[in-house]
Amino acid sequence: KKVICLVRDGSTERLYQTLSWYFGQGFISRIGERLEVVSGDIGCDKLGLSEADFKQLAERIREIYHCAADVRHYVAEEKSYLNTNVGGTARMLDLAESAGAAFYHMSTCSVSGDAWKEGIEPKTFTERDYDIGQVWEDNVYVKSKFLAEGLVMQAAQKGLCAKIFRLGR
Repeated sequence: KKVICLVRDGSTERLYQTLSWYFGQGFISRIGERLEVVSGDIGCDKLGLSEADFKQLAERIREIYHCAADVRHYVAEEKSYLNTNVGGTARMLDLAESAGAAFYHMSTCSVSGDAWKEGIEPKTFTERDYDIGQVWEDNVYVKSKFLAEGLVMQAAQKGLCAKIFRLGR
């Protein structure tokens, strides 16, 4: 099986450096021939691909592991941040729907918030919860991941095979 990696600048070298940093150099020697880089950008419609290239990519995939995101927890400018994390998720969901592919979304346990909205009695937030009255709007990172999860849940309700994984801090 091939693993197709959407990389913003199309750089196989940058992908290998990043993977080596996380998993060690031996990882590349074991899996490198299975990796294929496709130049694309989740910040752009159709991932910055032509209609034909988007369609061709959709025909080749069966599963999407969506882990592209801006993970800075504090930023001054919200619009481009939301475009990356929420808009990017929407664009990857479009690809999944076009491909008929399962969608696995990497999110964060930070969507549980760290406070409760006024008048909400504190309760336990579980992996099956979404909006139970926690404060999610105050931090742009948390907000973006919360809104992205909402898009994934909507797609799943419409029939897309989709799962959300909330990674820990």
